[in-house]
Amino acid sequence: MHADHPASGPLAGIKVVDLTRGMPGAIATMLLADYGADVLKLQNPSGDLLESSPAYRVWNRGKKSVALDLGVPEARRVALKLARDADVFLESFRPGVAARWGLDYPSVRNFNPAIIYCSISAFGPSGPWAQRHGYEGLVSAASGIMTDQTGVRDGPMFSSIPMASLGASMLALQGILASLHVRNICGVGQKVETSMYQGAIAIRSPMLPEADEISKLQTLNLLLQGGLPAYRMYPCADGKWL
Repeated sequence: MHADHPASGPLAGIKVVDLTRGMPGAIATMLLADYGADVLKLQNPSGDLLESSPAYRVWNRGKKSVALDLGVPEARRVALKLARDADVFLESFRPGVAARWGLDYPSVRNFNPAIIYCSISAFGPSGPWAQRHGYEGLVSAASGIMTDQTGVRDGPMFSSIPMASLGASMLALQGILASLHVRNICGVGQKVETSMYQGAIAIRSPMLPEADEISKLQTLNLLLQGGLPAYRMYPCADGKWL
């Protein structure tokens, strides 16, 4: 990941430190970089499970990166120092992890009161599912997205579109931009947070009026191409799915 050309755009001069893992944070900071922000991604030295995906390079275009093993105290001090000099800081740990590592909002705010601190979790900061991992399939099932997908067999079907991750990335981006606007007016930073579950609900809500026509939609889904073919996955002769 490199950003070799001088930054330009409405967010030029904004420094972003991205300590997220997975798609939601990557897409949010991709869009920040697209609009001119200087994005530094803090990566795990052991790599990212998503690196094998062609989309990974798209999500992380225009960013600089550095490898930090946050299991080492010195690496956490480096991350905190980077946050002190940033305008925006993003993390996607499970609730409580950032605090244990001294990288939570109060710790960063003590050194940088103007920071916009964004947390992206799977199911929010509290509640019985707060400590669950942010797997797209798990969040999609919990939010009801899978129940919309009538497929080639009985039971729930995975959607080919990662709506929970996409929704969370858009909510995170909106929160960051709104907070930057507030800071421009009064000079005060703040914490914004969202979750993949919130993202799934937000992106699914416009679809709920279709419930009145659900029987028609399900009938169409039984056809070869389905009612919403772009949302479905299809079994192939080699046993894999398209």
